[in-house]
Amino acid sequence: MDAFVLHLPLMEAQPRKLLDQVRDQIWLKHYSYCTEQTYVYWIRRYILFHQKRHPGESRITMPPTSLIEDFQRHLQSVRQLH
Repeated sequence: MDAFVLHLPLMEAQPRKLLDQVRDQIWLKHYSYCTEQTYVYWIRRYILFHQKRHPGESRITMPPTSLIEDFQRHLQSVRQLH
């Protein structure tokens, strides 16, 4: 019987990506699919605006509120959102 046992290599569990974690939390809170898509869209835009830098890297030079304000100014000027 041991001859038929399948031995698979142990795989390290990789941490889930941020947007997947967001989707999981939205699902747990029973938000609508449309809300999920909107949240993910704006989070993705924020990440891309900051050139995919990890927030920890930016905190060395700027406080987190400053990062958010930069993104808001960008939306107001370039995207003309108020």
